[in-house]
Parts: sequence; C-alpha cells; structure tokens
Amino acid sequence: MPMKAQEWDNLLGLLKGRFEKNWNRLEGHARETLLARLEKRPPALTSLASMEASAGEPEVFGFDQTCGQCLFCGCSAKSPAGRRS
Repeated sequence: MPMKAQEWDNLLGLLKGRFEKNWNRLEGHARETLLARLEKRPPALTSLASMEASAGEPEVFGFDQTCGQCLFCGCSAKSPAGRRS
C-alpha cells in the first residue's frame, strides 16, 4: 500500500531527528543532502518505513561514495519481534 504524504513527512521528520542525534557517524555529509536523496527514492523510504513499523529503528551508518547511496541498518536495543534468529 502506498504511503500517504503525511506518513512520508512523519517518517522523514523521525529520521531527521535520529540522524541529527547521531550525525557523528557521517562526517562530511550534509543532512539536507541525505534527506533530499531519500525523498527522491520512494522504495528506500518504504523499506525504512517497514523497519520503523516493526520497531527496527533504522539509522544511517554510512555512505557509499561509488553509487551515492546511504547505508542503513536497524539500531533498536532489542531485535524486533519476528526478526529474531
């Protein structure tokens, strides 16, 4: 199901706050650039929304210089239900 505009805005706001809190992981990359890239990639935002919905707390941890993509992982304190190994 496609996300509504308000859901995109809420997700971007949540991610922005998380990025700002942990920005030391991405020295040299502008927050605005990162968010602009995400806004242009709906599939990436949909994946991040799924992670967030399952309590995965997605966080950017790197930036691939060769392809210009952000790298994300789940950073919740505990593995979300349904994703335990």
